[in-house]
Amino acid sequence: MSVRFTLLVWFLAGTVLLAMSSCGPVPRGPNQEHLYAARSKVEVRSELAPDSPVTAVLALHDRVRVLRRRRSLAFVQVEGGAEGWAREQELISDEEWRHSRELARFTEIFPAQGVRRAFDTLNVHTTPSRQAPTIYQLAAEEPVDLIRSRVVEPPADSAAGRRGRSEAWFLVRAHAGPVGWALASRLYADIPIDVAQYAEGRRIVAFFALDDAPHPTWLWTQSSRGTFDFSSYRVFRWNTQRSSYQTIGLAKDLKGRLPVEVHEWVESERGSGPGFSLNLEREDGESVVRTYLLSGERVHRVSEKPTPPLIEVPDSFAVQGESRDERNSWFEHWREKVETLL
Repeated sequence: MSVRFTLLVWFLAGTVLLAMSSCGPVPRGPNQEHLYAARSKVEVRSELAPDSPVTAVLALHDRVRVLRRRRSLAFVQVEGGAEGWAREQELISDEEWRHSRELARFTEIFPAQGVRRAFDTLNVHTTPSRQAPTIYQLAAEEPVDLIRSRVVEPPADSAAGRRGRSEAWFLVRAHAGPVGWALASRLYADIPIDVAQYAEGRRIVAFFALDDAPHPTWLWTQSSRGTFDFSSYRVFRWNTQRSSYQTIGLAKDLKGRLPVEVHEWVESERGSGPGFSLNLEREDGESVVRTYLLSGERVHRVSEKPTPPLIEVPDSFAVQGESRDERNSWFEHWREKVETLL
């Protein structure tokens, strides 16, 4: 057997393996559907009964292979070979898992706008809709970071000829990792009650401590009905004589969009100190970023500049694996090497 023929055989074998790898794992059965754990802990049980022995416990985003289904359960095989029944509502499809991963990547540089906690068990969805797939479930009191906000107008009721009530949704980042949309009404701001008591029934959106004092100075934005993220801001400072917080800065009737940005130091003609910036739409429709300075017991507006449109969070992503060009470049690289040997 010649050297040229041996090399040609190895080259053809490598080509076949490359083609197989580009198409995914080699099928081992008729059903090759894979699902991913959408909870921090998913139990896989030996039988359909909910009290049957646990054969495996999945961590968030662990992958399983679906062997068959029955009612709302899936009989799955986990990595390592263990098999059993899992609740399908605790699993997500490959497409949903990829969406969740891309959403987390897209928003990883978005600054947190305050910590929120769930009143009770709460589903986190791929898009701001009750009908959208659930990619994670928050436990009661589980903390999340607020990233963005959106008001969703329901479709018109063709029978009644009118629309239902709009819903506010928060894009949140769970401390366990997943990013998704949750109903704003089911989350509360994790801010001290000494400050939260002044909310007057309106939803607190973004909030920040502006210093690290024992009783910090607080900034919050609040929302009212409308399509904007917030309509007012308020700054609170601790009054040592009254042993309570008092308002030192307030503005209403704003058309504000997240994110709110906090500055450790702002230099201006009015002085210097900590501050913050708000993304606002003026009455003439122009988008501006307005910066404020915290000086003593007052809040001063010190600048206003035009700003480009904010980055919108898409509801879908073009999720793809390794590109054909990347596979072809790898193939061409090794083909050239073999040709030099031949």
